[in-house]
Amino acid sequence: MIAALLLLSPDAAAFQHIAFCGNTPTHWNGTTTWRLTTSGGTMYSGLTNAQVEAAMGAGFDVWRDTTTCCSGFTHQYGGTTTTGYSSQDNTNAIEFEESNWPASFGSVNVTIAVTLPQWGGGCAIQNSDQLYNAVGFDFTVVNNPGFNDTDLQSIAAHEHGHWLGLDHSGVGAATMFASYSGGIGPRSLHADDEAGVCDSHPGTCGPMETSCDNNADDDSDGLVDCADPDCGGFGGCTCPVDGFVGCDNSVSGTTVGGFDTVDSWSCANWQTTGPEAVYTFTPNEDGPVTVTLSGLTADLDLFVTTENQGGCEPSNCASSGQQGTTTEQITFNGFAGVTYAVVADGYDGAQSGFTITTDCPDPQGGGDCDPLGGTLPCNGSVQGSNFGFSNNVQDYSCAGWETTGPEVVYQLTPTASGTVTLGLTNLTADLDLFVTTSASGQCDPGSCLGVSGNSDANPESLSFNATAGQTYMVVADGWDGATSNFTLSATCPGGGDADADADSDSDADSDADADSDADADADVDTDADSDTDTGSVGNVYEPVPTCGCNASGPGAAWLALPLALLFVRRR
Repeated sequence: MIAALLLLSPDAAAFQHIAFCGNTPTHWNGTTTWRLTTSGGTMYSGLTNAQVEAAMGAGFDVWRDTTTCCSGFTHQYGGTTTTGYSSQDNTNAIEFEESNWPASFGSVNVTIAVTLPQWGGGCAIQNSDQLYNAVGFDFTVVNNPGFNDTDLQSIAAHEHGHWLGLDHSGVGAATMFASYSGGIGPRSLHADDEAGVCDSHPGTCGPMETSCDNNADDDSDGLVDCADPDCGGFGGCTCPVDGFVGCDNSVSGTTVGGFDTVDSWSCANWQTTGPEAVYTFTPNEDGPVTVTLSGLTADLDLFVTTENQGGCEPSNCASSGQQGTTTEQITFNGFAGVTYAVVADGYDGAQSGFTITTDCPDPQGGGDCDPLGGTLPCNGSVQGSNFGFSNNVQDYSCAGWETTGPEVVYQLTPTASGTVTLGLTNLTADLDLFVTTSASGQCDPGSCLGVSGNSDANPESLSFNATAGQTYMVVADGWDGATSNFTLSATCPGGGDADADADSDSDADSDADADSDADADADVDTDADSDTDTGSVGNVYEPVPTCGCNASGPGAAWLALPLALLFVRRR
């Protein structure tokens, strides 16, 4: 199972402090005391008070854990308070909002939490409050959060980093990285997080790898160079991603003529001095994932790592290293929404062609995919709704996301071969549009011919090449449980209609020239802040804050700075 987070080489730190006063970063002098706000004796209705206290305390503890972190930061729980978040009252309150999320902190469906630290002369933090959005988000404390759950300890660990004076990190595996993709990874600090808190709250550090390319075990922990987690952020310890393989899919490629960037892996006791090829996939379900490397003509080995900022992570991996051209295979416990990198790497300089195959957990549902919607006429349209239908299909081979709403299926039989354009319009919620081949009179999610997945209630449109007389299945399916009325239209070649009794629609081709980009959901931008770096998929984004500090410091004036954790839909 791949679960550990990367550690970062000290020569690749990317942590940031919220502000500097001269050469002094924002920090606490002495122990910070925090309190939890109660309303009617309850902190958060979704969890017990003890669960909230434990998650918040663990989120603070990770910043002072002497077994993993060299920080001198200290904290203590001061009990409960009826005072909520506010400015300059020194309560240091942590509050959950369950009824009316303040619009000033962003959309209720976007902002997860905000931290408001205040500091004065010398950048010493005087007060800090936090507000958690329990209106738009469900917080949990389990070790395997569901797809729509938000791990409270992970969010707390990140927000507590702001509490003690840290800004966002540029290291993708860091707790303070400006995105959260689900799971419990941020509960554990990355070496970059440790370096940041050690810089603002110095303590005593243990030995670390001092060089990542000297073929020596500098810190005597038995791990050399890239195999040591300390080197996680070193440029020579990552391999750039070459492409996307997806779940339940195969891709063929070659390492011949490629580049050798990684020779050492924490999960292997041998060197791989040949070039690498790297492909990514993201499971939609938790459970066992099997990755296979086959079709070899030379000795390539197989590695699976978590993906980080467009590269693999050699210090966080699983491996298969059979001798010669034997097929390699790895099975591990994958997590929904986590992106993994599959690496084919050459033993002793080997180079070869290959085929990578992924087998991901089957989606929930799995029932029949019958065309209960009836017939979609060529050059006509139907009015329909997916409300009241079943959620039997959640995963399509042509989409990188789940559709957890009910689906309604129509059959379409063009009378002439050529390009068919489908349109799904007049939506009130987020439905996606698919077309598949017909398998025993049902849709076939594993043989998907086209997809349109625009966000929200935006219209969908796709085109595909059809064969005369062949029946296709057209599916309107709901993202994240969505249901909606709709108009479904088909524009077919030849001007005829496969169903002589079907009604025609004079505006059936009104969406024929709509964008048929099958990757329309790959970039979902939030306008909740001024961030422009929102090219990642399925993450939680935060605005990069600005403050009034300058080189001479803010003097005696206190500065209140909200730092918001934002959510972007997982597509």
